Amino acid sequence: MSVETPEALRQQGLAYLRTGRAEQAAVCLGKAVQALPDDLDILEGLGRVLSDMGRSDFAEPWLMRAREGLAKRLAADAGDAAAANRLGVILQRQGAFEDAALLYRDILLRNPGHAAAALNLALCLRGMGRTGEAVDMCRYGIGLTPASSDAYASLGLLLQEAARHEEAVAAFDESLRLNPDSLYARWNKSFSLLALGRYEEGWALHEVGLGAVAMRGRKPFPEKRWQGEDISGRRLLLWAEQGLGDDMQFIRYAGMCKARGCSVLVQCPPALKNLLANCPFIDRLLDDVQADDFDIHASLMSLPYIFGTRVESIPADVPYLFVSEAARAKWAGKVAGDGFK
Repeated sequence: MSVETPEALRQQGLAYLRTGRAEQAAVCLGKAVQALPDDLDILEGLGRVLSDMGRSDFAEPWLMRAREGLAKRLAADAGDAAAANRLGVILQRQGAFEDAALLYRDILLRNPGHAAAALNLALCLRGMGRTGEAVDMCRYGIGLTPASSDAYASLGLLLQEAARHEEAVAAFDESLRLNPDSLYARWNKSFSLLALGRYEEGWALHEVGLGAVAMRGRKPFPEKRWQGEDISGRRLLLWAEQGLGDDMQFIRYAGMCKARGCSVLVQCPPALKNLLANCPFIDRLLDDVQADDFDIHASLMSLPYIFGTRVESIPADVPYLFVSEAARAKWAGKVAGDGFK
Protein backbone atom coordinates (compact mmCIF):
# COMPACT_ATOMS: atom_id res chain seq x y z
CA MET A 1 0.00 0.00 0.00
CA SER A 2 1.43 3.37 -1.00
CA VAL A 3 1.83 6.05 1.68
CA GLU A 4 0.32 9.44 0.79
CA THR A 5 3.16 11.65 1.96
CA PRO A 6 2.81 15.39 1.29
CA GLU A 7 5.62 15.28 -1.26
CA ALA A 8 4.12 12.26 -3.03
CA LEU A 9 0.74 14.01 -3.20
CA ARG A 10 2.46 17.14 -4.48
CA GLN A 11 4.24 15.30 -7.27
CA GLN A 12 1.18 13.26 -8.21
CA GLY A 13 -1.07 16.33 -8.23
CA LEU A 14 1.30 18.29 -10.45
CA ALA A 15 1.58 15.29 -12.79
CA TYR A 16 -2.22 15.12 -13.07
CA LEU A 17 -2.25 18.86 -13.76
CA ARG A 18 0.24 18.51 -16.62
CA THR A 19 -1.86 15.78 -18.25
CA GLY A 20 -5.18 17.64 -17.92
CA ARG A 21 -6.72 15.38 -15.28
CA ALA A 22 -8.30 18.22 -13.36
CA GLU A 23 -10.36 16.40 -10.74
CA GLN A 24 -7.53 14.06 -9.72
CA ALA A 25 -5.12 17.02 -9.55
CA ALA A 26 -7.52 18.95 -7.32
CA VAL A 27 -7.82 16.03 -4.88
CA CYS A 28 -4.06 15.47 -4.58
CA LEU A 29 -3.10 19.14 -4.38
CA GLY A 30 -5.93 19.84 -1.93
CA LYS A 31 -4.48 17.24 0.43
CA ALA A 32 -0.87 18.35 -0.14
CA VAL A 33 -1.54 22.02 0.63
CA GLN A 34 -2.62 21.14 4.16
CA ALA A 35 0.91 19.96 4.96
CA LEU A 36 2.80 22.32 2.61
CA PRO A 37 0.82 25.59 2.86
CA ASP A 38 3.62 27.78 1.46
CA ASP A 39 4.61 25.65 -1.52
CA LEU A 40 4.11 27.94 -4.53
CA ASP A 41 3.79 25.04 -6.99
CA ILE A 42 0.90 23.61 -4.98
CA LEU A 43 -0.81 26.96 -4.43
CA GLU A 44 -0.53 27.93 -8.08
CA GLY A 45 -1.52 24.47 -9.32
CA LEU A 46 -4.53 24.24 -7.04
CA GLY A 47 -5.71 27.69 -8.11
CA ARG A 48 -5.29 26.81 -11.79
CA VAL A 49 -7.09 23.51 -11.63
CA LEU A 50 -10.04 24.85 -9.64
CA SER A 51 -10.32 27.74 -12.08
CA ASP A 52 -10.30 25.32 -15.02
CA MET A 53 -13.09 23.35 -13.34
CA GLY A 54 -15.22 26.49 -13.23
CA ARG A 55 -14.84 26.92 -9.47
CA SER A 56 -13.40 30.44 -9.56
CA ASP A 57 -14.52 31.36 -6.05
CA PHE A 58 -12.57 28.46 -4.62
CA ALA A 59 -9.60 29.11 -6.91
CA GLU A 60 -9.10 32.77 -6.04
CA PRO A 61 -7.68 32.40 -2.48
CA TRP A 62 -5.04 29.92 -3.68
CA LEU A 63 -4.10 32.10 -6.66
CA MET A 64 -3.80 35.13 -4.39
CA ARG A 65 -1.51 33.29 -1.99
CA ALA A 66 0.67 32.14 -4.89
CA ARG A 67 0.64 35.69 -6.28
CA GLU A 68 1.79 37.13 -2.95
CA GLY A 69 4.57 34.57 -2.67
CA LEU A 70 5.86 35.28 -6.17
CA ALA A 71 5.67 39.04 -5.59
CA LYS A 72 7.91 38.60 -2.52
CA ARG A 73 10.43 36.71 -4.64
CA LEU A 74 10.47 39.51 -7.20
CA ALA A 75 10.85 42.14 -4.49
CA ALA A 76 13.98 40.30 -3.35
CA ASP A 77 15.27 39.74 -6.89
CA ALA A 78 13.77 41.86 -9.67
CA GLY A 79 15.66 39.81 -12.25
CA ASP A 80 14.03 36.49 -11.29
CA ALA A 81 12.51 35.73 -14.71
CA ALA A 82 10.93 32.47 -13.58
CA ALA A 83 9.04 34.19 -10.76
CA ALA A 84 8.01 37.08 -13.01
CA ASN A 85 6.70 34.71 -15.67
CA ARG A 86 4.70 32.67 -13.17
CA LEU A 87 3.28 35.82 -11.60
CA GLY A 88 2.26 36.98 -15.07
CA VAL A 89 0.36 33.76 -15.66
CA ILE A 90 -1.61 34.25 -12.44
CA LEU A 91 -2.36 37.88 -13.27
CA GLN A 92 -3.58 36.78 -16.71
CA ARG A 93 -5.84 34.20 -15.16
CA GLN A 94 -7.27 36.91 -12.91
CA GLY A 95 -7.88 39.19 -15.88
CA ALA A 96 -5.12 41.71 -15.07
CA PHE A 97 -3.77 41.62 -18.63
CA GLU A 98 -2.02 45.01 -18.60
CA ASP A 99 -0.04 44.14 -15.46
CA ALA A 100 0.85 40.71 -16.83
CA ALA A 101 1.98 42.21 -20.15
CA LEU A 102 4.32 44.60 -18.33
CA LEU A 103 5.98 41.66 -16.58
CA TYR A 104 6.41 39.70 -19.81
CA ARG A 105 7.82 42.70 -21.66
CA ASP A 106 10.30 43.31 -18.85
CA ILE A 107 11.44 39.68 -19.05
CA LEU A 108 11.91 39.96 -22.82
CA LEU A 109 13.76 43.25 -22.46
CA ARG A 110 16.24 41.52 -20.17
CA ASN A 111 16.25 38.27 -22.14
CA PRO A 112 14.85 38.39 -25.72
CA GLY A 113 15.24 34.61 -25.96
CA HIS A 114 12.77 33.82 -23.17
CA ALA A 115 10.27 31.72 -25.14
CA ALA A 116 7.75 31.20 -22.34
CA ALA A 117 7.42 34.93 -21.74
CA ALA A 118 6.92 35.56 -25.47
CA LEU A 119 4.21 32.91 -25.76
CA ASN A 120 2.48 34.08 -22.59
CA LEU A 121 2.59 37.66 -23.86
CA ALA A 122 0.88 36.48 -27.05
CA LEU A 123 -2.00 35.03 -25.05
CA CYS A 124 -2.06 38.15 -22.90
CA LEU A 125 -2.43 40.33 -26.01
CA ARG A 126 -5.27 38.04 -27.07
CA GLY A 127 -7.01 38.79 -23.78
CA MET A 128 -6.60 42.49 -24.49
CA GLY A 129 -8.26 42.09 -27.90
CA ARG A 130 -5.04 42.73 -29.86
CA THR A 131 -5.19 39.59 -31.98
CA GLY A 132 -2.89 40.74 -34.79
CA GLU A 133 -0.08 41.58 -32.35
CA ALA A 134 -0.76 38.32 -30.53
CA VAL A 135 -0.25 36.28 -33.71
CA ASP A 136 3.05 38.06 -34.43
CA MET A 137 4.29 37.53 -30.88
CA CYS A 138 3.28 33.88 -30.96
CA ARG A 139 5.24 33.35 -34.18
CA TYR A 140 8.21 35.03 -32.48
CA GLY A 141 7.86 32.60 -29.57
CA ILE A 142 7.68 29.64 -31.94
CA GLY A 143 10.93 30.82 -33.50
CA LEU A 144 12.51 30.49 -30.04
CA THR A 145 11.02 27.05 -29.37
CA PRO A 146 10.12 25.40 -32.70
CA ALA A 147 9.58 21.97 -31.14
CA SER A 148 6.82 23.15 -28.79
CA SER A 149 3.44 21.56 -29.47
CA ASP A 150 1.77 24.00 -27.08
CA ALA A 151 3.19 26.98 -28.98
CA TYR A 152 1.65 25.82 -32.26
CA ALA A 153 -1.63 25.08 -30.47
CA SER A 154 -1.66 28.65 -29.16
CA LEU A 155 -0.97 29.96 -32.66
CA GLY A 156 -3.86 27.87 -33.97
CA LEU A 157 -6.19 29.35 -31.37
CA LEU A 158 -5.16 32.91 -32.26
CA LEU A 159 -5.61 32.31 -35.98
CA GLN A 160 -8.95 30.68 -35.30
CA GLU A 161 -10.16 33.75 -33.43
CA ALA A 162 -9.07 35.86 -36.39
CA ALA A 163 -11.27 33.63 -38.61
CA ARG A 164 -8.16 32.39 -40.46
CA HIS A 165 -9.32 28.80 -40.20
CA GLU A 166 -7.21 27.16 -42.91
CA GLU A 167 -4.07 28.57 -41.27
CA ALA A 168 -5.41 27.56 -37.86
CA VAL A 169 -5.88 23.94 -38.97
CA ALA A 170 -2.30 23.89 -40.28
CA ALA A 171 -1.03 25.17 -36.92
CA PHE A 172 -3.03 22.59 -34.98
CA ASP A 173 -1.74 19.86 -37.31
CA GLU A 174 1.84 20.91 -36.56
CA SER A 175 1.03 20.87 -32.84
CA LEU A 176 -0.33 17.34 -33.19
CA ARG A 177 2.66 16.24 -35.24
CA LEU A 178 4.85 17.26 -32.31
CA ASN A 179 2.46 15.80 -29.71
CA PRO A 180 -0.26 13.50 -31.10
CA ASP A 181 -1.85 13.29 -27.65
CA SER A 182 -2.48 17.03 -27.26
CA LEU A 183 -6.12 17.21 -26.21
CA TYR A 184 -5.99 21.01 -26.38
CA ALA A 185 -4.91 21.00 -30.05
CA ARG A 186 -7.41 18.34 -31.09
CA TRP A 187 -10.29 20.03 -29.31
CA ASN A 188 -9.62 23.48 -30.74
CA LYS A 189 -8.95 22.11 -34.22
CA SER A 190 -12.51 20.78 -34.25
CA PHE A 191 -13.93 24.32 -34.20
CA SER A 192 -11.94 25.43 -37.24
CA LEU A 193 -12.95 22.29 -39.11
CA LEU A 194 -16.60 23.00 -38.31
CA ALA A 195 -16.21 26.63 -39.38
CA LEU A 196 -14.83 25.38 -42.70
CA GLY A 197 -17.81 23.08 -43.18
CA ARG A 198 -15.70 19.94 -42.70
CA TYR A 199 -18.35 18.45 -40.44
CA GLU A 200 -17.42 14.78 -40.64
CA GLU A 201 -13.92 15.47 -39.29
CA GLY A 202 -15.00 18.32 -37.04
CA TRP A 203 -17.76 16.59 -35.11
CA ALA A 204 -15.64 13.47 -34.63
CA LEU A 205 -12.81 15.56 -33.20
CA HIS A 206 -15.26 17.53 -31.06
CA GLU A 207 -15.96 14.32 -29.16
CA VAL A 208 -12.48 14.35 -27.58
CA GLY A 209 -13.72 17.05 -25.21
CA LEU A 210 -16.13 14.66 -23.48
CA GLY A 211 -15.00 14.10 -19.92
CA ALA A 212 -12.73 17.16 -19.88
CA VAL A 213 -14.48 19.53 -17.49
CA ALA A 214 -12.90 22.67 -18.93
CA MET A 215 -14.06 21.73 -22.43
CA ARG A 216 -17.44 20.07 -22.29
CA GLY A 217 -18.38 20.22 -18.64
CA ARG A 218 -18.93 17.35 -16.26
CA LYS A 219 -20.19 14.17 -17.91
CA PRO A 220 -23.02 12.98 -15.60
CA PHE A 221 -22.72 9.27 -16.33
CA PRO A 222 -19.52 7.72 -17.71
CA GLU A 223 -21.31 4.48 -18.61
CA LYS A 224 -24.28 3.77 -20.88
CA ARG A 225 -23.24 6.34 -23.48
CA TRP A 226 -25.15 6.16 -26.76
CA GLN A 227 -22.93 5.95 -29.83
CA GLY A 228 -25.50 5.37 -32.56
CA GLU A 229 -26.66 1.80 -31.94
CA ASP A 230 -30.33 0.73 -32.02
CA ILE A 231 -32.34 2.46 -29.27
CA SER A 232 -35.82 1.25 -30.18
CA GLY A 233 -37.89 0.74 -27.03
CA ARG A 234 -35.22 2.23 -24.77
CA ARG A 235 -35.22 5.33 -22.55
CA LEU A 236 -32.72 7.83 -23.98
CA LEU A 237 -31.52 10.64 -21.73
CA LEU A 238 -30.29 13.78 -23.50
CA TRP A 239 -28.37 16.21 -21.30
CA ALA A 240 -27.40 19.83 -21.84
CA GLU A 241 -23.71 20.67 -21.49
CA GLN A 242 -23.21 24.17 -22.92
CA GLY A 243 -25.09 27.47 -22.90
CA LEU A 244 -28.78 28.07 -23.48
CA GLY A 245 -28.24 29.04 -27.12
CA ASP A 246 -26.53 25.73 -27.91
CA ASP A 247 -29.26 23.85 -26.05
CA MET A 248 -31.96 25.51 -28.15
CA GLN A 249 -30.01 24.84 -31.36
CA PHE A 250 -29.32 21.17 -30.77
CA ILE A 251 -32.61 20.13 -29.16
CA ARG A 252 -33.81 19.74 -32.77
CA TYR A 253 -32.01 16.38 -32.77
CA ALA A 254 -34.37 15.10 -30.07
CA GLY A 255 -37.01 14.66 -32.76
CA MET A 256 -34.62 12.53 -34.79
CA CYS A 257 -33.95 10.44 -31.69
CA LYS A 258 -37.68 9.98 -31.13
CA ALA A 259 -38.01 8.74 -34.71
CA ARG A 260 -35.68 5.89 -33.77
CA GLY A 261 -38.40 4.46 -31.52
CA CYS A 262 -37.10 5.46 -28.10
CA SER A 263 -38.53 7.46 -25.20
CA VAL A 264 -36.79 10.84 -25.08
CA LEU A 265 -35.91 12.22 -21.65
CA VAL A 266 -34.18 15.60 -21.37
CA GLN A 267 -32.20 17.07 -18.51
CA CYS A 268 -32.09 20.80 -19.23
CA PRO A 269 -31.46 24.12 -17.43
CA PRO A 270 -34.49 25.47 -15.49
CA ALA A 271 -34.65 28.50 -17.81
CA LEU A 272 -35.59 26.29 -20.76
CA LYS A 273 -38.18 24.06 -19.11
CA ASN A 274 -41.25 26.06 -20.08
CA LEU A 275 -40.07 26.17 -23.69
CA LEU A 276 -39.06 22.53 -24.06
CA ALA A 277 -42.18 21.31 -22.27
CA ASN A 278 -44.08 22.09 -25.49
CA CYS A 279 -41.92 19.91 -27.75
CA PRO A 280 -44.03 16.92 -28.87
CA PHE A 281 -40.96 14.73 -29.36
CA ILE A 282 -39.83 15.07 -25.71
CA ASP A 283 -41.50 12.56 -23.41
CA ARG A 284 -40.22 13.87 -20.08
CA LEU A 285 -38.08 16.64 -18.59
CA LEU A 286 -35.93 15.64 -15.62
CA ASP A 287 -34.21 17.54 -12.82
CA ASP A 288 -32.02 15.31 -10.69
CA VAL A 289 -31.30 12.22 -12.75
CA GLN A 290 -30.58 8.84 -11.21
CA ALA A 291 -28.93 5.98 -13.05
CA ASP A 292 -32.13 3.91 -13.09
CA ASP A 293 -34.14 6.73 -14.72
CA PHE A 294 -32.80 5.89 -18.19
CA ASP A 295 -31.23 3.13 -20.26
CA ILE A 296 -28.74 5.08 -22.36
CA HIS A 297 -27.62 8.70 -22.64
CA ALA A 298 -25.97 11.29 -24.89
CA SER A 299 -25.03 14.93 -24.70
CA LEU A 300 -27.00 17.24 -26.99
CA MET A 301 -23.66 18.37 -28.45
CA SER A 302 -22.76 14.80 -29.39
CA LEU A 303 -25.86 14.28 -31.51
CA PRO A 304 -24.48 15.84 -34.74
CA TYR A 305 -21.62 13.32 -34.56
CA ILE A 306 -23.91 10.39 -33.78
CA PHE A 307 -26.20 11.26 -36.70
CA GLY A 308 -23.29 11.91 -39.07
CA THR A 309 -24.35 15.47 -39.80
CA ARG A 310 -22.83 17.20 -42.81
CA VAL A 311 -23.49 20.67 -44.14
CA GLU A 312 -26.05 19.34 -46.59
CA SER A 313 -27.83 17.26 -43.94
CA ILE A 314 -28.25 19.79 -41.12
CA PRO A 315 -31.71 19.11 -39.65
CA ALA A 316 -33.98 21.89 -40.87
CA ASP A 317 -37.48 20.77 -39.89
CA VAL A 318 -38.95 23.95 -38.41
CA PRO A 319 -40.46 24.84 -36.15
CA TYR A 320 -38.98 22.47 -33.60
CA LEU A 321 -39.52 24.87 -30.67
CA PHE A 322 -43.07 25.69 -29.64
CA VAL A 323 -44.55 28.40 -27.43
CA SER A 324 -47.54 27.70 -25.20
CA GLU A 325 -50.75 29.60 -25.81
CA ALA A 326 -50.39 31.26 -22.40
CA ALA A 327 -46.91 32.53 -23.25
CA ARG A 328 -48.07 33.62 -26.69
CA ALA A 329 -50.86 35.70 -25.15
CA LYS A 330 -48.53 37.18 -22.53
CA TRP A 331 -46.02 38.40 -25.11
CA ALA A 332 -48.38 39.31 -27.97
CA GLY A 333 -48.67 42.95 -26.98
CA LYS A 334 -44.97 43.33 -26.21
CA VAL A 335 -43.81 42.20 -29.65
CA ALA A 336 -46.68 43.57 -31.71
CA GLY A 337 -46.01 45.24 -35.04
CA ASP A 338 -43.95 44.48 -38.11
CA GLY A 339 -40.29 43.51 -38.20
CA PHE A 340 -38.02 40.98 -36.58
CA LYS A 341 -38.07 40.90 -32.77
